[in-house]
Amino acid sequence: MISRIDEVKLRLWEEIIGICTNISIEPKTITLHLLVQNRQSRVVFNLESKEGKLIRYIKKKAVGKRIGILRTDNPDKPIAVRIIDKNGAGSAHNGFD
Repeated sequence: MISRIDEVKLRLWEEIIGICTNISIEPKTITLHLLVQNRQSRVVFNLESKEGKLIRYIKKKAVGKRIGILRTDNPDKPIAVRIIDKNGAGSAHNGFD
């Protein structure tokens, strides 16, 4: 049973991998809800940030899938998102090309 929700702040070159259970949009934020090793975690971004725009772009593809979010040092692409298939291979989505 899931008892608490961890809010994750990704540091540079840190990645979180889990099952995307939901993506919720508030007036100023977008929240990615992930199930990580039987713990519910959430990653919150500013809705109008580059990260927020990317999460909105992949929303329909990500919910219900295993995904990875990686914080990068590239100001033009501050996060990298991959949807991971059953074999562990990932397909990258950047939404800016």
